[in-house]
Amino acid sequence: MKFPILFSVLLFLFAFSLFATVDESAALTVVYFDDDGNLITDSAAIEERSKSLPASGSPWWTNRDPADLVPEPLPGGGWSVRLLDVEPGSSEPGFVRTNGAEKGGPFSTFEIVNTDAPGEGLRDPGPPDPASTAGGNPGSTLGEQRLNAMNAAAAVWADVVHSNVTILVQAAFNPLSCGPMGVTLGSASPISVVADWLAAAGGQIPFISNTWYPVALGNALSNQDLVTNTNDIAANFNSDVDDNPTCAPGFQWYYGLDNNPPPGTFDFFQTAIHEICHGLGFATFVDITTGARFSGMNDVFMNFLRDQDSGENWPAMTNAARLSSASDTGNLVWTGLSVSGAAGFLTSGLNSGNVRMYAPATLNPGSSVSHWDTAAFPNQLMEPFETGDTPIPGLSVQLFRDIGWTITTIPPTPVPTLTPHPVTGLAHWEEYE
Repeated sequence: MKFPILFSVLLFLFAFSLFATVDESAALTVVYFDDDGNLITDSAAIEERSKSLPASGSPWWTNRDPADLVPEPLPGGGWSVRLLDVEPGSSEPGFVRTNGAEKGGPFSTFEIVNTDAPGEGLRDPGPPDPASTAGGNPGSTLGEQRLNAMNAAAAVWADVVHSNVTILVQAAFNPLSCGPMGVTLGSASPISVVADWLAAAGGQIPFISNTWYPVALGNALSNQDLVTNTNDIAANFNSDVDDNPTCAPGFQWYYGLDNNPPPGTFDFFQTAIHEICHGLGFATFVDITTGARFSGMNDVFMNFLRDQDSGENWPAMTNAARLSSASDTGNLVWTGLSVSGAAGFLTSGLNSGNVRMYAPATLNPGSSVSHWDTAAFPNQLMEPFETGDTPIPGLSVQLFRDIGWTITTIPPTPVPTLTPHPVTGLAHWEEYE
């Protein structure tokens, strides 16, 4: 049986559910959606939804009290908005990837903050999965295998992006949506966004002023921890895939590290790489259901979006024009020079030399805009559908260079194959069917 597998990126949900007036002291307005993704307008229903939201997980936009959602000043100037509070949990041993240092170049430290309770998720004491053991994961329990794969996914990015500030990834397994049309495998989001900071010694101010950056990138550029006492990225993965036999029957997680998931499994390693990528900045903060900018300002991702039909870049568009562009199939493109200069190996998925972004005619909150187009071939990790043969991490590295990351390692360009890898089921990176 084929399952459309849904991956959720909390950032996108925030992007169309949180926004503020331009007034820096004004509180953000939170809007709520029902389980089918429809806007809730009745005041009594909104109040009831807001009470159940933090515990429901389907769907939820923030665990902050609406009264607390205000732009917070950064040390020395600039602003941040904290989308999520740090959940309780203990920090697992972090790691430093030394490959860059051995080459005389920079490297990054990632630390996994395990927020699972004892006996579940990343702390599950159950026996390890034999197939994952054979796939190179030596964990002695299921929880250790999950944590090993999470660390390995972070290590992919630690070898690519440079930051002198430790990047804290808050991770947990929780039940996420499972339905007859699909399964949500995971979700991820920056915990905060920042703008207009002052740089510490050895750092730099933003390349673009009055622009939101994901906090991990802001920390890296400014050479300081801009939003202290909080993690940088929040990631959740669907525990029901392993624990609930009615959730995608016949499928389970694969925690091997060899990029070779057996039939009937979902590759957790690749899923975690994808989700961390969103947390590092592969996403817009624009509310793609209205075209409105988050808190009235551009974000660094949207600065590189253009509609080839109109010839307009997203920052210059009206809200209505951005909304239309988000579903202008084949014509929404990425204009960053690093991506365009490296995309020559693609045999499809280009428009006038620029890589197409995912803009289906029917708007798909959580997937539209903030992924490469499914037309891209060879397939890319940051497409909205997992195909099982994506290069890691693919063109997302060049995109990160465009938005301001210092890149330590550029993986080799993949060689196109004659035929796509066979797909056992569609894998979709969003919350709703």
